[in-house]
Amino acid sequence: MGIEKDFEMTNLSLNKYLIANIGNGCKAKFCLDTWVGNGPLKERFPALYALARNNNCKVSEFWRRIGEIEMWDWVWHRGIRNDEERDQHLELIEVLKDQRLKESEDTWKWKTRPNEEMTVAMDTAKSELVRMESYKKRIPDKVELNCRGINIEDLLCSRCERDEEWTEHLLLKCVLARATWWNIMAWLKLPNHEEHNSCEEMMQHIQEQNCSKDWKQLITAIIMITMWQIWKSRNELIFKGLNGSVTRTVDEIKELSFLWIKERSKLKNLDWERWKDFNIRDIIK
Repeated sequence: MGIEKDFEMTNLSLNKYLIANIGNGCKAKFCLDTWVGNGPLKERFPALYALARNNNCKVSEFWRRIGEIEMWDWVWHRGIRNDEERDQHLELIEVLKDQRLKESEDTWKWKTRPNEEMTVAMDTAKSELVRMESYKKRIPDKVELNCRGINIEDLLCSRCERDEEWTEHLLLKCVLARATWWNIMAWLKLPNHEEHNSCEEMMQHIQEQNCSKDWKQLITAIIMITMWQIWKSRNELIFKGLNGSVTRTVDEIKELSFLWIKERSKLKNLDWERWKDFNIRDIIK
């Protein structure tokens, strides 16, 4: 914004005088701008701010849609290790639980003049949200991109380099994906996924189980989060050169699913120690 330079000349912070009304989240910065609460999130959650891999990200870069599930997601340079970080993470989940992105553009208003808004025009097309409806063939894997006419010289899986990178291979058949699923299914106390030839088959198999609706929804959410984390690990390898381990991916799936389900479901008293062993059969039938 042009006025930013004028503020810099007077050693004043523009962020102190503007509040963002979030639309699509493509202009406001998640950590640095005031868009939820009374100040920037970096001031309210300093421990999480120190963990952030990129503190300059826009709000839209932290918003994810996994099938029909929408959630806030973060990229940190390491996992949560202490009570302060975990407490701040849970508080942040609570702060953002009612926040959703919209189709409209972000707008800004002066804190001292709340009724006047300053529109921030988009310079580029809207940010694309990755839809993790993999079982509907929507993931832009290498084979899919090649079929769309995008020249991809190397079609091998970015993670295992053993087979062409198509949806089912990337999320189910890749040796690293299989190792991830083995750990997740063992944690959930469910049969291994290898009997399924597609993501669609896996989702259908869950729906056919003789279990309650709540249980099916819980398992489905964890499966979708697992798919998302596998896809995320692939992207971090390609775009950031980060070769995350299976152990780290599994830990992130457990933690993300715990926080999301605790915040979004009826299981408000879900205990982390029990969740780590998936010992919850007595509280969800």
